[in-house]
This record gives sequence, C-alpha cells and structure tokens, in this order.
Amino acid sequence: MNSSNGRRRPARLAGVVVAVALATACTADAPDAPVEQEGQGFVEGEGYIAEYEQAAEALEWPGGVEPPGPSPDAGTSYQVGVGESQATMEWNCAWGREWLSLREQGGDEADHALEMYAGFLETRTFREMFDPESAQPVVRQIVEDARLGDPSGVQRDVETNCPTDGR
Repeated sequence: MNSSNGRRRPARLAGVVVAVALATACTADAPDAPVEQEGQGFVEGEGYIAEYEQAAEALEWPGGVEPPGPSPDAGTSYQVGVGESQATMEWNCAWGREWLSLREQGGDEADHALEMYAGFLETRTFREMFDPESAQPVVRQIVEDARLGDPSGVQRDVETNCPTDGR
C-alpha cells in the first residue's frame, strides 16, 4: 500500500500475499479478531474502518504501540476481510519490530515478542490469505528459524512489508 495517499490499499493486500515469502507474525495468544461479516462481498470505507478497528482492538499490541489506523480511499470498495487483514498485518509488523529490538538482550520480553510474532500462524489472515502451497511454508520457516536464533527472515519481513510509518 502506498501510505502517503492510500490509493493502492486494495492492491497492497494482494502484494503482501505475493510478497508473503518474507511476511510473518503476530500473536500467540490472540484468537482471530472477531470481525462480524455478513456474507462475502464488499464494503465501503466506513465498513472497512469498522472492520479494521474491531480487529485491531481485539489484538494485543506491544507496549506503547498503537495501531496505525485505517485510511481508506474515498469512494473505494473493499472486499470483506481486508480491514481485518490490514490490522493483522500491521500487528505483524509491530511484533516483528519488537522482537528484533529485544532479541539480543533475551529474556521474557523477547520470548513473548517472538511468541506473539509466531502467533500470526494461528490467525484467519494467515489461513485464508496466504497460499498454503507457496506462502504458508515460507512463513512457517521464518518463524522456525527465528525460534532457532536466526533473525534474518524476520528482518527481511519487516524491511519488505513494514514501511517505517507503520503501514
């Protein structure tokens, strides 16, 4: 997504899914965000915002981190689920950054950050938006490598999928 103008937001999710070879993580203890969906279809900006906010509120964020918030384009329709996926991906970025900043000092906080990051594997976004043949194994490998002490996959994920403005 282009965070400066948000015009490519619907395409970003597809781009993230394609770039998922580098993507991962969010929360070990967080269940799927309880987004109420009335069937499949599309929502306008207000529906996207409500979906994003409901999902972001249900997720545990690192201390001091607030969800960046949605910024839909006026007059754009979004597929149901995109707001939830956007919140989950931003949450992924927050926990990836958190783990990278804490990992060398170790301890409970670093362990918690990594488990939150690994919890992304339990989210609806991972199950439904990441291809089970190509993307899911890559994400699982990034998490496994991180658990074994190799931060390179998480670092690539954050650098590739997490712009510095939090989007």
